[in-house]
Amino acid sequence: MSCGKNYYEILQVSRQATAKDVTKAYRKQARKSHPDRGGDNKRMTLINIAYGILQDVGKRHNYNLAHPNFDYVPPKSTPKPPPKPGPIPKTEPPPKKDKAPPKSVPRKGADLYHSLNISWVEAIAGGERKFEVKRAENCARCHGTGHGQTDSSSRCSFCGGIGQLKKTSAFMIKIPKGVETGQKIRLKGIGDSGIGGGAPGDLFVDVTVSPYETVPFGDGIKKGKQSCHIYIVSQSAAMSRILQKQSGRTMADAVADILNRHIRELVIKKYAEKAAPDDVYVSILGYGNGPCTSILGRLAGRYTANIQELAGNPIRIETRTRKVTDINGKTAEESIDFPIWVEPIGKGNAPIYESMVKAAEIAGKWRKDHPNDNPPVIVTVSAETYPVGDMSKIARRLRSLGGGSGEVILANIDLSDNLQHEIAFPSSAGMLPDAYAKTLFNMSSPLPERMNSAFKYLGYPTSASSRAFVYSARLETLILVFAQLML
Repeated sequence: MSCGKNYYEILQVSRQATAKDVTKAYRKQARKSHPDRGGDNKRMTLINIAYGILQDVGKRHNYNLAHPNFDYVPPKSTPKPPPKPGPIPKTEPPPKKDKAPPKSVPRKGADLYHSLNISWVEAIAGGERKFEVKRAENCARCHGTGHGQTDSSSRCSFCGGIGQLKKTSAFMIKIPKGVETGQKIRLKGIGDSGIGGGAPGDLFVDVTVSPYETVPFGDGIKKGKQSCHIYIVSQSAAMSRILQKQSGRTMADAVADILNRHIRELVIKKYAEKAAPDDVYVSILGYGNGPCTSILGRLAGRYTANIQELAGNPIRIETRTRKVTDINGKTAEESIDFPIWVEPIGKGNAPIYESMVKAAEIAGKWRKDHPNDNPPVIVTVSAETYPVGDMSKIARRLRSLGGGSGEVILANIDLSDNLQHEIAFPSSAGMLPDAYAKTLFNMSSPLPERMNSAFKYLGYPTSASSRAFVYSARLETLILVFAQLML
């Protein structure tokens, strides 16, 4: 993993430095060594590599294990001798107030650095964010020349002949989907204005993604209590349909990828927070390829497993790449380990009924064994029309499994290979096109106020009567629904 470089010495931070200390030290070193400021490009590369290792909890842990003696101790400063007395310099009389400033050589404006904290919702969905930056702008009266308006031999009375004024300006920044903490976004020409006709500097935005905030389906869901997530996923032939604008990917490919990514994020978050990895239990039930199949990586013979057990039992670990943006605005790829628990399957036509019965059994046992913990959350992901007569009865039975912290939550996600006609979180059955969709609407739990607020912020037309149901769902909406379970 390491070439033997002492990354603590490169960033000039101690081994005990916090994440905040590492980020502060990185910015300081980046300002000193940035090529645009006359710094060394190789030194800047080492600084970026050091920051990427030390700001990541897992990478830093592995690095410390490999290099137990690496640290940084600031050198002791020795007092400088007093300067020898020299001749008294001649002082020039101050220029007259109305004297014109000398002509300056065109110079590029200074680069600026800005920290931007975004929510986990913005990181997943992308979007735009308005923010304010204090920057030097050319004087509106003298247009940066420093000269007076009527007499070019006098100073501008508005800026005092400087040619620039500090102003707070508002800008919109485009947040790319999937942005992560530590990534840099470069806004060209948004730094300080140039001097003497020079080009403006750039603005470098250091992104920090806030931890996953809990916006649960039910108001009864609390942090610090155990939770049970039950996913019922179609693996029928309907899932083999090709998604529009997805380069040949099937719905089975997309859903398996989203589920694996979701479980990976649950594992990373629990261990990064040093939370008990056994306080969230997961059950993944597949149907279509068979009446009811447990999908838990190598724990497929079981119907529930906690996060710690899932972390140690994927089917395999693949190496995947993701795009990152450095401080210069350049995009590069880096490799990450990506565990696989769920395989993409799209064959068979077994109905959902048996899986719903098994979900009711799991949820009922959970409520009995955990009367004061969080109520189970059940999410169905289907792509076919199935008989809903008996399903309505099971749905009513599931939602009636109440307890000290609220009733069981049931959300239904109906996928489609046509991604242009999504109806998300409808408020009435009359908004839906057919009897099948209306029945699924009636089966679904109401959408509580906090989740309403989260999706309304993202542009979804939710209301107080919305249900936890999405008809003809887009993949982005499925990802966001799963993100609500990141307790």
